[in-house]
Amino acid sequence: MALALGFSTLLTGLVVHWSITIVGALVLGYAALGYLHQLPSMHQLEGYLLRTPRGRHALGGTSVRKMGMWMFLFSEILFFTGLIGGALALRVRADGWPGPGEVLNVPLTAANTFILICSSVTMVEALRGAQMGNARHMRLFLLLTMALGIVFVSIQAKEYMLLFFEEGLRPGSGLYGSTFYIQTGFHGGHVTAGIVALAYVNYRAWKGGYTREAHEGIELMGLYWHFVDVVWIFLFTIVYLI
Repeated sequence: MALALGFSTLLTGLVVHWSITIVGALVLGYAALGYLHQLPSMHQLEGYLLRTPRGRHALGGTSVRKMGMWMFLFSEILFFTGLIGGALALRVRADGWPGPGEVLNVPLTAANTFILICSSVTMVEALRGAQMGNARHMRLFLLLTMALGIVFVSIQAKEYMLLFFEEGLRPGSGLYGSTFYIQTGFHGGHVTAGIVALAYVNYRAWKGGYTREAHEGIELMGLYWHFVDVVWIFLFTIVYLI
Protein backbone atom coordinates (compact mmCIF):
# COMPACT_ATOMS: atom_id res chain seq x y z
CA MET A 1 0.00 0.00 0.00
CA ALA A 2 2.81 2.39 0.85
CA LEU A 3 4.50 1.60 -2.47
CA ALA A 4 1.29 2.39 -4.36
CA LEU A 5 0.77 5.60 -2.36
CA GLY A 6 4.33 6.78 -3.03
CA PHE A 7 4.15 5.99 -6.73
CA SER A 8 0.76 7.68 -7.21
CA THR A 9 1.99 10.77 -5.31
CA LEU A 10 5.09 10.89 -7.49
CA LEU A 11 2.98 10.76 -10.67
CA THR A 12 0.62 13.44 -9.33
CA GLY A 13 3.55 15.71 -8.61
CA LEU A 14 4.70 15.50 -12.23
CA VAL A 15 1.47 17.20 -13.20
CA VAL A 16 0.89 19.49 -10.18
CA HIS A 17 4.23 20.60 -8.65
CA TRP A 18 7.79 19.34 -8.35
CA SER A 19 7.65 19.43 -4.52
CA ILE A 20 4.89 16.80 -4.55
CA THR A 21 7.11 14.67 -6.79
CA ILE A 22 9.87 14.80 -4.18
CA VAL A 23 7.45 13.79 -1.42
CA GLY A 24 6.23 10.88 -3.54
CA ALA A 25 9.79 9.76 -4.27
CA LEU A 26 10.65 9.84 -0.56
CA VAL A 27 7.56 7.79 0.37
CA LEU A 28 8.32 5.34 -2.44
CA GLY A 29 11.94 4.99 -1.34
CA TYR A 30 10.95 4.50 2.31
CA ALA A 31 8.40 1.83 1.38
CA ALA A 32 10.88 0.03 -0.87
CA LEU A 33 13.56 0.00 1.83
CA GLY A 34 11.03 -1.29 4.35
CA TYR A 35 10.06 -4.11 2.01
CA LEU A 36 13.69 -5.05 1.40
CA HIS A 37 14.35 -5.01 5.16
CA GLN A 38 11.50 -7.48 5.75
CA LEU A 39 12.48 -9.86 2.95
CA PRO A 40 14.81 -12.08 5.03
CA SER A 41 12.08 -12.78 7.57
CA MET A 42 9.30 -13.36 5.04
CA HIS A 43 8.23 -16.92 4.38
CA GLN A 44 6.24 -18.38 1.55
CA LEU A 45 2.86 -17.75 3.08
CA GLU A 46 0.27 -20.38 2.33
CA GLY A 47 -2.76 -19.34 0.33
CA TYR A 48 -5.27 -21.13 -1.85
CA LEU A 49 -2.70 -21.32 -4.66
CA LEU A 50 -0.31 -23.29 -2.49
CA ARG A 51 -2.97 -25.69 -1.24
CA THR A 52 -3.30 -27.03 -4.75
CA PRO A 53 -0.58 -29.64 -5.36
CA ARG A 54 2.02 -28.81 -7.98
CA GLY A 55 1.06 -30.34 -11.32
CA ARG A 56 -2.70 -30.30 -10.68
CA HIS A 57 -3.00 -26.55 -11.23
CA ALA A 58 -1.04 -24.10 -13.38
CA LEU A 59 -0.22 -22.05 -10.27
CA GLY A 60 0.17 -24.94 -7.87
CA GLY A 61 3.12 -24.44 -5.55
CA THR A 62 3.51 -20.78 -6.50
CA SER A 63 4.56 -18.63 -3.55
CA VAL A 64 2.61 -15.56 -2.56
CA ARG A 65 5.67 -13.37 -3.19
CA LYS A 66 6.04 -14.64 -6.74
CA MET A 67 2.34 -14.18 -7.41
CA GLY A 68 2.64 -10.66 -6.02
CA MET A 69 5.53 -9.94 -8.38
CA TRP A 70 3.52 -11.15 -11.38
CA MET A 71 0.60 -8.94 -10.35
CA PHE A 72 2.96 -5.98 -9.96
CA LEU A 73 4.50 -6.59 -13.39
CA PHE A 74 1.02 -6.81 -14.91
CA SER A 75 0.21 -3.38 -13.49
CA GLU A 76 3.51 -2.11 -14.93
CA ILE A 77 2.55 -3.47 -18.34
CA LEU A 78 -0.66 -1.44 -18.16
CA PHE A 79 1.30 1.64 -17.07
CA PHE A 80 3.84 1.50 -19.90
CA THR A 81 1.16 0.60 -22.43
CA GLY A 82 -0.74 3.75 -21.48
CA LEU A 83 2.46 5.81 -21.52
CA ILE A 84 3.60 4.61 -24.94
CA GLY A 85 0.07 4.64 -26.37
CA GLY A 86 -0.49 8.23 -25.23
CA ALA A 87 2.81 9.32 -26.79
CA LEU A 88 1.91 7.63 -30.08
CA ALA A 89 -1.48 9.34 -30.08
CA LEU A 90 0.18 12.74 -29.62
CA ARG A 91 2.70 11.91 -32.33
CA VAL A 92 -0.01 11.06 -34.86
CA ARG A 93 -1.71 14.40 -34.23
CA ALA A 94 1.50 16.46 -34.30
CA ASP A 95 2.17 18.74 -37.27
CA GLY A 96 5.76 17.60 -37.57
CA TRP A 97 7.99 14.97 -36.02
CA PRO A 98 11.76 14.42 -36.39
CA GLY A 99 12.76 11.30 -38.25
CA PRO A 100 15.07 8.58 -36.88
CA GLY A 101 18.55 9.93 -36.23
CA GLU A 102 17.70 13.59 -36.83
CA VAL A 103 17.87 14.50 -33.14
CA LEU A 104 18.61 11.32 -31.20
CA ASN A 105 21.88 9.39 -31.32
CA VAL A 106 20.69 6.03 -32.63
CA PRO A 107 24.10 4.23 -32.75
CA LEU A 108 24.89 5.19 -29.14
CA THR A 109 21.49 4.05 -27.91
CA ALA A 110 21.71 0.84 -29.96
CA ALA A 111 24.98 0.04 -28.16
CA ASN A 112 23.31 0.89 -24.85
CA THR A 113 20.41 -1.42 -25.74
CA PHE A 114 22.89 -4.23 -26.37
CA ILE A 115 24.40 -3.60 -22.92
CA LEU A 116 20.98 -3.93 -21.28
CA ILE A 117 20.24 -7.12 -23.21
CA CYS A 118 23.57 -8.53 -22.03
CA SER A 119 22.52 -7.75 -18.45
CA SER A 120 19.52 -10.05 -18.92
CA VAL A 121 21.90 -12.83 -19.94
CA THR A 122 24.05 -12.28 -16.84
CA MET A 123 20.89 -12.28 -14.69
CA VAL A 124 19.96 -15.69 -16.12
CA GLU A 125 23.45 -16.94 -15.33
CA ALA A 126 23.21 -15.64 -11.77
CA LEU A 127 19.98 -17.58 -11.24
CA ARG A 128 21.52 -20.67 -12.82
CA GLY A 129 24.44 -20.40 -10.41
CA ALA A 130 22.04 -20.24 -7.47
CA GLN A 131 20.08 -23.24 -8.75
CA MET A 132 23.29 -25.25 -9.09
CA GLY A 133 24.49 -24.21 -5.65
CA ASN A 134 27.52 -22.49 -7.19
CA ALA A 135 27.88 -19.40 -4.98
CA ARG A 136 30.90 -18.03 -6.87
CA HIS A 137 29.08 -18.18 -10.21
CA MET A 138 25.98 -16.59 -8.69
CA ARG A 139 27.88 -13.71 -7.06
CA LEU A 140 29.97 -12.97 -10.14
CA PHE A 141 27.00 -12.66 -12.47
CA LEU A 142 24.93 -10.70 -9.98
CA LEU A 143 27.75 -8.16 -9.83
CA LEU A 144 28.01 -8.11 -13.62
CA THR A 145 24.26 -7.52 -13.92
CA MET A 146 24.40 -4.56 -11.55
CA ALA A 147 27.49 -3.16 -13.29
CA LEU A 148 25.83 -3.36 -16.72
CA GLY A 149 22.74 -1.66 -15.32
CA ILE A 150 24.89 1.18 -13.98
CA VAL A 151 26.59 1.54 -17.37
CA PHE A 152 23.19 1.70 -19.09
CA VAL A 153 21.89 4.46 -16.80
CA SER A 154 25.18 6.36 -17.07
CA ILE A 155 25.05 6.37 -20.87
CA GLN A 156 21.42 7.47 -20.77
CA ALA A 157 22.32 10.32 -18.41
CA LYS A 158 25.13 11.34 -20.79
CA GLU A 159 22.66 11.32 -23.68
CA TYR A 160 20.29 13.54 -21.68
CA MET A 161 23.06 16.06 -21.07
CA LEU A 162 24.00 16.19 -24.75
CA LEU A 163 20.40 16.58 -25.85
CA PHE A 164 19.65 19.20 -23.20
CA PHE A 165 22.70 21.42 -23.61
CA GLU A 166 23.83 20.83 -27.20
CA GLU A 167 20.64 19.95 -29.09
CA GLY A 168 18.33 22.13 -27.01
CA LEU A 169 15.87 19.28 -26.55
CA ARG A 170 14.12 19.97 -23.25
CA PRO A 171 11.01 18.51 -21.56
CA GLY A 172 9.01 21.69 -22.14
CA SER A 173 10.26 22.42 -25.65
CA GLY A 174 7.36 20.71 -27.40
CA LEU A 175 5.57 17.41 -27.79
CA TYR A 176 8.64 15.62 -29.11
CA GLY A 177 10.85 16.56 -26.18
CA SER A 178 8.14 16.01 -23.58
CA THR A 179 7.15 12.55 -24.80
CA PHE A 180 10.81 11.53 -25.19
CA TYR A 181 11.79 12.46 -21.65
CA ILE A 182 8.62 11.06 -20.09
CA GLN A 183 8.94 7.66 -21.76
CA THR A 184 12.69 7.19 -21.40
CA GLY A 185 12.77 8.90 -17.99
CA PHE A 186 10.21 6.58 -16.43
CA HIS A 187 12.06 3.59 -17.84
CA GLY A 188 15.35 4.97 -16.53
CA GLY A 189 13.73 5.35 -13.12
CA HIS A 190 12.69 1.70 -13.22
CA VAL A 191 16.20 0.62 -14.15
CA THR A 192 17.63 2.75 -11.32
CA ALA A 193 15.22 1.14 -8.87
CA GLY A 194 16.34 -2.23 -10.19
CA ILE A 195 19.99 -1.31 -9.58
CA VAL A 196 19.16 -0.42 -5.96
CA ALA A 197 17.38 -3.76 -5.55
CA LEU A 198 20.32 -5.53 -7.19
CA ALA A 199 22.67 -3.91 -4.69
CA TYR A 200 20.61 -5.46 -1.90
CA VAL A 201 20.49 -8.85 -3.65
CA ASN A 202 24.27 -8.70 -4.11
CA TYR A 203 24.69 -7.88 -0.42
CA ARG A 204 22.59 -10.89 0.59
CA ALA A 205 24.44 -13.12 -1.89
CA TRP A 206 27.82 -12.22 -0.41
CA LYS A 207 26.41 -12.79 3.09
CA GLY A 208 25.29 -16.30 2.13
CA GLY A 209 21.61 -15.42 2.00
CA TYR A 210 20.89 -17.61 -1.02
CA THR A 211 21.33 -21.34 -1.35
CA ARG A 212 20.47 -24.05 -3.84
CA GLU A 213 17.24 -24.69 -1.94
CA ALA A 214 16.31 -21.05 -1.18
CA HIS A 215 16.99 -18.49 -3.89
CA GLU A 216 13.58 -17.04 -4.64
CA GLY A 217 14.88 -13.51 -4.10
CA ILE A 218 17.15 -13.86 -7.15
CA GLU A 219 14.30 -15.31 -9.18
CA LEU A 220 12.02 -12.37 -8.31
CA MET A 221 14.83 -9.94 -9.11
CA GLY A 222 15.25 -11.64 -12.47
CA LEU A 223 11.56 -11.29 -13.33
CA TYR A 224 11.69 -7.55 -12.72
CA TRP A 225 14.99 -7.09 -14.55
CA HIS A 226 13.84 -8.99 -17.64
CA PHE A 227 10.67 -6.89 -17.65
CA VAL A 228 12.54 -3.56 -17.81
CA ASP A 229 14.75 -5.01 -20.56
CA VAL A 230 11.76 -6.01 -22.69
CA VAL A 231 10.11 -2.61 -22.15
CA TRP A 232 13.28 -0.89 -23.33
CA ILE A 233 13.36 -2.93 -26.54
CA PHE A 234 9.86 -1.63 -27.34
CA LEU A 235 10.82 1.94 -26.39
CA PHE A 236 14.03 1.86 -28.42
CA THR A 237 12.13 0.63 -31.48
CA ILE A 238 9.27 3.13 -31.17
CA VAL A 239 11.15 6.22 -29.97
CA TYR A 240 14.46 5.88 -31.83
CA LEU A 241 13.82 3.79 -34.95
CA ILE A 242 10.29 4.66 -36.14
